[in-house]
Amino acid sequence: MPRVLHVIRWMGRGGAETWLMHVLRNIDRNQYHLDFLVQTREPGHFDKEIVSLGSRLLYCEGAPNILKFSIHFMSVVRKNGPYDAVHSHLHHFSGIVLLLAYVLHIPIRVVHCHSAILIGPQKMPFFRKCYLRATELLISAFSTVGLACSVPAAADLFGAGWQKQSKNKVLHCGIDLNDFAGKVNKGDILREFNIPTHAKIVGHVGRFVPVKNHDFILEIARDLIQVDPSVYFLLLGGGNLRKRIQEKIEMLGINSNIVLAGVRSDVPKLLSNIMDVFVLPSFYEGLGLSFVEAQTAGLPCVVSDTIPLEADIIPDLVTRLSLTTPASLWANKIRELLNKERLVDRESSLRKVKGSSFNIDYSVRSLEEIYSGNPGSPSCG
Repeated sequence: MPRVLHVIRWMGRGGAETWLMHVLRNIDRNQYHLDFLVQTREPGHFDKEIVSLGSRLLYCEGAPNILKFSIHFMSVVRKNGPYDAVHSHLHHFSGIVLLLAYVLHIPIRVVHCHSAILIGPQKMPFFRKCYLRATELLISAFSTVGLACSVPAAADLFGAGWQKQSKNKVLHCGIDLNDFAGKVNKGDILREFNIPTHAKIVGHVGRFVPVKNHDFILEIARDLIQVDPSVYFLLLGGGNLRKRIQEKIEMLGINSNIVLAGVRSDVPKLLSNIMDVFVLPSFYEGLGLSFVEAQTAGLPCVVSDTIPLEADIIPDLVTRLSLTTPASLWANKIRELLNKERLVDRESSLRKVKGSSFNIDYSVRSLEEIYSGNPGSPSCG
């Protein structure tokens, strides 16, 4: 049985973490054993489920102090190993992880990029440039497989010529389509959120962090609610900016039409049964897993043009707008979609995603081949 160690900051409810849980639930756990090494003892949303599924949650503190992290990492792996594969999700810091895995004679060393920041080197301090260059060299030298959730993410970590190395692949984050099955009692959910039954609901799923651009969502909401008070915004997720966003909602005087629902385990069902339009004005995304989920649910989506084009699984559902476009125009587009009959039903959306690389079955098959020493499956199509 191949034993795999996933290395990640923590197992909270982020995009990469959610995808890893889809993998853990769907992989044949009688054939592959997955453990998770995190960098903090801060509780993660998925911690208990990880343990309940037979995996171990290991702690390795010390980052960003490379020496301290290295000492702890070597100790933890020697104590809990041996492992056949290390799969690191720490962006550039993965270079350190892969070097340590090489020293520990772990044969399969996977680096996985889930982000596409693409900040020009001219905007970085000198020592930051040195760190990035050094870790990129480590990644190139010590990875046996390089994965990225999208083409921009691959370019971000592996460089513009990433395709020249055959070990580098794009593996889209697949989702579990079973999560979209069945119905919920819409009336019960609306009462829970204190939303009227006649409301039109604009949804967003994402952590309250700067990249998700919640300030712009509130500007859109203000303009839209002024024109149509029957519109409500349902924002799912946690994060350290939530309190500030709550204060801004109150300052704008739109708190009666904005629901901050926190971290939820029933996101697919809320997308499928409660929301009418999905909005995602992120400054950047590695892929945008919530955007993939929204299309799977058959929702019309209004997203920023910074999101990778390959995430447009069902183009008829997608409207892309620039972040330089005023919030009022975003609001107008959303209002138009709220008052328009849907072009794609949920059953058609599910069929489309089922036959694509965004199905969790594709992700699991690809990873099984990698962990078994045959990394030929993932491709960017």
